[in-house]
Amino acid sequence: FVLLGPARFCGRPSGRRHRMWASFVGVWCAVLTAVMATRHPGVAPARTLYVHGVSRQGANHPRGGLVKQTLEQEGFDVELPDVTGPGDSYLECSITRAIEVLEAATANDAEPVRIVASSWGGFVALLWAQRRPEKVRDLCLLGPAFDMKAALDFFKIDRAALDAWKAQGFREMGPGIRVGWDWAREIVELSASECPPQPLCPVTAIMPATDVGRARGFMEGHHHESGTSRWLIAVDGWRPYEEDRGVEKLMPQLVAWARRDGVGAPTVPASSFPALPEDSIDGIAVYRLNVLDDDDSSCTPSASSEPPPKKEAAAAS
Repeated sequence: FVLLGPARFCGRPSGRRHRMWASFVGVWCAVLTAVMATRHPGVAPARTLYVHGVSRQGANHPRGGLVKQTLEQEGFDVELPDVTGPGDSYLECSITRAIEVLEAATANDAEPVRIVASSWGGFVALLWAQRRPEKVRDLCLLGPAFDMKAALDFFKIDRAALDAWKAQGFREMGPGIRVGWDWAREIVELSASECPPQPLCPVTAIMPATDVGRARGFMEGHHHESGTSRWLIAVDGWRPYEEDRGVEKLMPQLVAWARRDGVGAPTVPASSFPALPEDSIDGIAVYRLNVLDDDDSSCTPSASSEPPPKKEAAAAS
């Protein structure tokens, strides 16, 4: 109605009608601006990228769709670039290709972007933020891989397995997931300073309490004198290796991150949830979040639980 103007609905407007419409539009815009400022106090507009991991769905993984829907409902602009390539084979997947996609996606951005990333995408986002600090404002990582060289050990990929991978040109990392040799070659060639990467921007990591031990190198390698912030939220009840069960209950924390803009301890609006309690798991400082359903109370995850089977872990994105 506003865009069509009075000529469409009221005939040819007079000067008085022009002034009335100008006043109406001005008030409407002022009200809209005030509402957005109330919803996102202190947060300047910034685009957000979701960087997915290696899974059967790739860029179409349901977690990415949930992230996009959640943040766009709050007024944030979210893009889901495909960092692994089309299809579900990942024969062309590599760190270099993923970073090229991120460079292209942000080529026209005058300001740094914000990033939400999962699994292998979390490592790519950390590495890109370390190499290109002017490109990234802050990161929120959902179940990230911090150190890909350590991940090779986790998947029991030794020298013989790497040689076989190179000779065949790909490796089966799960049902329907063939990952090309370049993916592994680039991980092997990463420098020690990039495993795990230590970007200068603020980083919030949200991960199952059972996986917190994998964040040790990242958290302990952080230089506090750099003035940047690291927050680690350990979640009881989120099961990313069981069809991402419970991930929807993390969305209030994602919204809190989007609104917080890197300032302050992890929390959500007081009207929704209380501030997260501080805790420690195996000597690693965390904020604790419990998303267990009532029927899950008898099977609370333990921080010392065994890691998930290889194929299930590979499918998590």
